[in-house]
Amino acid sequence: MKSKTVIAISLSLIVAITAPAIGQVFDSEGRRLDSSLQPKIIYQWTDPKTGKAVTSEIPPPTNLNVREIDRRKEGINTVVILEATLKEKDPGPPKGSVAVKYKGSEKKEPQAADAIAACLSAARDRIAYKDADSLRVEGPPIIRYTTATGEVRQSITIMVNAKNSFGAYAGAKPVTCILGADNATVIAVSGG
Repeated sequence: MKSKTVIAISLSLIVAITAPAIGQVFDSEGRRLDSSLQPKIIYQWTDPKTGKAVTSEIPPPTNLNVREIDRRKEGINTVVILEATLKEKDPGPPKGSVAVKYKGSEKKEPQAADAIAACLSAARDRIAYKDADSLRVEGPPIIRYTTATGEVRQSITIMVNAKNSFGAYAGAKPVTCILGADNATVIAVSGG
């Protein structure tokens, strides 16, 4: 009976002594390292939109161009002084490219509309659909440039939906067409 009591008391002492140490970090000499005393990197910059000084442990957002001006130690922390400027606006698509709006848009660029019509016509002729007359384009096209034929050509990917043998639309599938130099003649069709 006494041995059980002694074991129970010694176990409770071990738990009482070690419980506060659970989750703690110690250095090589056994000293406890307080997590609040861990070295941090602190970033300082001036927000170019508002002109306000910002101090944060989180780096500046990615919509800013940043350049490190200074780095210094303050106690155990490292302070990084940054110069922040707004990134230049996206210049947009290259000259000569076509932007097309869908879903309620009355205006369509003639080049893109011609390319879509040519691709849809080629899909109707070259891909076996149950009901080729029911083909419809869903969503905006994806216009890219490819060198699949050895020359730089425009390719267009459209989502085409067609009726199945039950008379219901089966779901849109991608159809990719490689266009000729006039961007209206279809050289190759794949997908569907």
